[in-house]
Amino acid sequence: MLNYLQSINSTLWTYMMLLTMTDIEIYRINTIKNVIDKRISGVDAAALLNLSPRQVYRLTKQYLKHGTEGLISHKRGQPSNHHHSYKYFRFYYQLMNILKVI
Repeated sequence: MLNYLQSINSTLWTYMMLLTMTDIEIYRINTIKNVIDKRISGVDAAALLNLSPRQVYRLTKQYLKHGTEGLISHKRGQPSNHHHSYKYFRFYYQLMNILKVI
């Protein structure tokens, strides 16, 4: 089961919801669980995750409050902030064609 969870697009069933997670998110969850169980300190976890200790404590609070869902990226599936619409590209290419004609 653990090998299955470590695949690139692994899934985890929690509270009857299917959560898709990356390897990094699974590693992050396991590390935060170790902090909660006091197997490692927050400073050690910060070194393992390449984060600051403050971020590890924030993630720990998020995990305790929201569970696994709290540590999964909420930006997945959303367009980037620098995304342009199809209409913009169509206008741009039409403008370029007009400028080539002149």
